[in-house]
Parts: sequence; C-alpha cells; structure tokens
Amino acid sequence: MCGITRRLIFVWLAAVSCQCALADDSPPSAAHTNSSWRQITHGPKHHWFGYYDKFQFDATGRYVLSNQVDFEHRSPGANDVIQVGMVDLAENDRWIELGEARAWNWQQGCMLQWLPGSNRRVIWNDREGDHFVSRILDVRTRALRTIEQPIYSVSPDGKFAVAPDFRRIADVRPGYGYAGLEDPHAD
Repeated sequence: MCGITRRLIFVWLAAVSCQCALADDSPPSAAHTNSSWRQITHGPKHHWFGYYDKFQFDATGRYVLSNQVDFEHRSPGANDVIQVGMVDLAENDRWIELGEARAWNWQQGCMLQWLPGSNRRVIWNDREGDHFVSRILDVRTRALRTIEQPIYSVSPDGKFAVAPDFRRIADVRPGYGYAGLEDPHAD
C-alpha cells in the first residue's frame, strides 16, 4: 500500500472515530461534573507557568510554580525581566519569590520546573551577560547554583538535560526562543 493511501485511510479513520465520539449522547462522567477549581494568583501582575510537560506542583501538592510579569499583549524584549516564584497553597496562596529570569517567552516561560525526584530543587533559564544559563535553587536553603547552559527538557531521573541554542530557536521559531542575544548563524 502506498504512503498516500495509508495517510488517507488514517485520516478517514480519525474522522470516523471523531464523529462517533461527538455523537455519543451519554452524560458526562462523575469526574467531569464534580470537578472544581479556584484562582490562586491575583492581579495586578500577570501569572502563568509555561509548557504542559513540566512539573508545576511539588511532590506534596503544596507548592505551585509560577512566573510573574507586569505586562501582557506584546512579545518580551531583551530588557524584560520576570519574577520566578511559587504559590503556597497551605498558607492562603502566598506568593514566594524565588528569583528572576531574563530568558523567557510566553509559550514556555523560562522552563521553570521542579527537578524530577526532588521536592525542594527547581530549575529555570536566565541570561547572564552574553549567554543563557540555567539556575538551580534549593527552595528551603536558598542555595543557588548556575549551570552555564540553558535547559529545554530534563531527563526523568533529573541527571541530564537537553541544552539547545535559544538564540537560534529565536531566529528560526519566533516565540519559542529568548530575546537579548543575536543568533550567530542567522541567515
């Protein structure tokens, strides 16, 4: 079977299964009807986390990581700094500032996340002089370590990370790289 035929069959099957799912008249499950939510951050500043594949909650579920910024509705520039922090759900949603970042975007934030296997160490990207770095902070002791590369994704055991060139990403995928440093390989 040729590639085009396989793709057409795949698309047709996907459309049929989607139609079947939409045609289901059964009531929503209890999990959907009994769900609740509450707002844990408040203005005037704006809060968001970033990408869905990062650990936003600590292992206990008490602390929620967040980015904080003073503006919306424009792309970040080289001089825009965000606050990096966490919300303490057990203490009336108290904002706890952890640091700041000069390397961020709206899509992914500064890659802020809990390090896998740790309920006290977080990592995020920043800009230091003429290069991007990552910061690892112990939220209890406030011990801060700088790694001379930014991170994109951390391995499940927390021992390794992918470290792309965010200057290049900003050039070839606007909105996903970081402002402030020129791509040395720009066309």
